[in-house]
Amino acid sequence: MSPYGAKERHSLSLFLKQKEVSSTDVANHLGIPQRSALHLLKKWMDKDFVKMIDQSRKTRTYGLTTEWELLIEQQRMEERKQKLTQMTNKTRKQKGAEIER
Repeated sequence: MSPYGAKERHSLSLFLKQKEVSSTDVANHLGIPQRSALHLLKKWMDKDFVKMIDQSRKTRTYGLTTEWELLIEQQRMEERKQKLTQMTNKTRKQKGAEIER
């Protein structure tokens, strides 16, 4: 069983949209109170899921650890590859239809 729960997995979609998040971002994304989001972020830091990016601002920001950043980047590359394949297949079908005419 994975050591990461449903909230971590659901939060990955937030990190797909933005590299740095605040506790407010996490709270809004998960539909939980901000204090609960702060507790989650601390727990995630302890589990090496996220790291604190900037603690000097009034609102601290967090980002994925390097391991998780790499997984996100691999997912983005796979999505781009699938889009390119779909576009290529569509173009081939269109050219095949033109040749048949």
